[in-house]
Amino acid sequence: MRRLDSIPLLTLLLAGCEGVSAPESVTDATLDRESLHPATEVACGETITESVTLKADLTNCPGDGIVIGADNIVLNGNGHAIDGQGVGSGVLVLDQTGVTIKNLRVSDFSIGVSLGFANENTVTRNEFFDNNRGVRLGVSSSNKINQNRFENNFLAIRVLFDSNENRVSLNKVSGNGSNAISLLSSNGNVLIRNQVSDNPTHAVTLFQSSGNTVKGNTVSGGDGHGFLVLSSSGNRFIGNRSVENLWDGFSLDASTGNEFLENTAERNGMHGFEVTEPAGASKSNALVNNSATDNAGYGYLDTSSGGTGDSGTDNTYERNRCSNNVLGGSSPGGLCGPRDSDPSFPLRFVVEDPVADHTGSVDVVRMVFEFDDGTGDYEIVLRADEANPFVGSFRVNINLFNPDVGTTAQFPAFFQDALNDFSLGGTEQTELRLTGSDPALTNWGTGDRVFTNSLAGTGNPDGTSLFRSSVVDAAGGFLTNEDVIAFGDLSQPAVVQQR
Repeated sequence: MRRLDSIPLLTLLLAGCEGVSAPESVTDATLDRESLHPATEVACGETITESVTLKADLTNCPGDGIVIGADNIVLNGNGHAIDGQGVGSGVLVLDQTGVTIKNLRVSDFSIGVSLGFANENTVTRNEFFDNNRGVRLGVSSSNKINQNRFENNFLAIRVLFDSNENRVSLNKVSGNGSNAISLLSSNGNVLIRNQVSDNPTHAVTLFQSSGNTVKGNTVSGGDGHGFLVLSSSGNRFIGNRSVENLWDGFSLDASTGNEFLENTAERNGMHGFEVTEPAGASKSNALVNNSATDNAGYGYLDTSSGGTGDSGTDNTYERNRCSNNVLGGSSPGGLCGPRDSDPSFPLRFVVEDPVADHTGSVDVVRMVFEFDDGTGDYEIVLRADEANPFVGSFRVNINLFNPDVGTTAQFPAFFQDALNDFSLGGTEQTELRLTGSDPALTNWGTGDRVFTNSLAGTGNPDGTSLFRSSVVDAAGGFLTNEDVIAFGDLSQPAVVQQR
């Protein structure tokens, strides 16, 4: 078993935790105050105490670029650059609140934007490149780091030392020299819908951090783990994708009480999900509804043993899926299976619905229909895109047509489970299940074609019905569709297969 003492992880995590640099001044640039003040010349390293809009690039700063010296001001780069000489911070925010830093291009500093003892600030729509660290938070809470681009920095986003309840979202991070996004001894943060690619070590790392939510992120093409959780507890990973990384898709080491829900690990160079247990330290983790496909190791590897969890491990595994992993589905066995629901259903078909084809708030991306052709019992599993989940009030209509057992939208060719009204309030879900029994299904069998609609020419030869499978506004009836559940080409059917 690989051990982390062979990896310079702590060196990477702790690299560059030096103190903030002192202001220096050298090169001038013209800035236009975002108030009634006239344009003012501001030098590299100068402290600003009111809002400004950059009118020109600030270049070759030998120390800090701009120092924020007041609360509740805006530094608008207006697309201009702040460029350094490899030391200092492009923008230094020390012990300030309510500051917004936006529309800057920051390069060649030790730290692009440094927040120290700084709370409730926003760093948005900036570009960071060729810095040692892009954005660093130290003892700073309730800040927003969103919609920035990070390229060719050594470390992209660092949240360190009691930096809590920050939100890091919608950032694009690629081609950096080490860890892309990392939390160290920081709690209650939210990492959501970031895109991380082509980094030489781990993409998202949590070390000695608790109570964080990591949701809807996509990481790919890295030379380490996609997601690494080390000595951390009580974190939630929901709906993340880890694809084509050199090591594990998701790796837990010496970590307790974490939840992994509806994550996907595909084509990674080692295991899809790995839980390692030095000295009994990884326990009480829950892995539920995850998917591991085409990984070079196991889909799920858990080295804990002698516990009260599933398959003798110290952890819980429920409804996890695995397929085409080189070493097998799981070790020990029984942590996953190829099925999406109840294994008692012998027949199934799957509809992969295109992403972003919806007109309302919900975007269904997959329907798995499983049934027993002896009894007519069935279960339907609908999955929604993480960015557009099931939420609020809506209606689900499932209308299916099997032309191989009939020619009109009636028994036994027609299946319907419609008028299913849901009211979730503000609770978001990415999965819904419908169950029931329909005698029409006793006539359906392996190889039958199934359409999710019965429009003329795309399922029902006589064109007498307009029924379709969809998620609609609860008041919208059958034809006001927010998302039609169908293949990209409506004329292409699903095919019933044996489980």
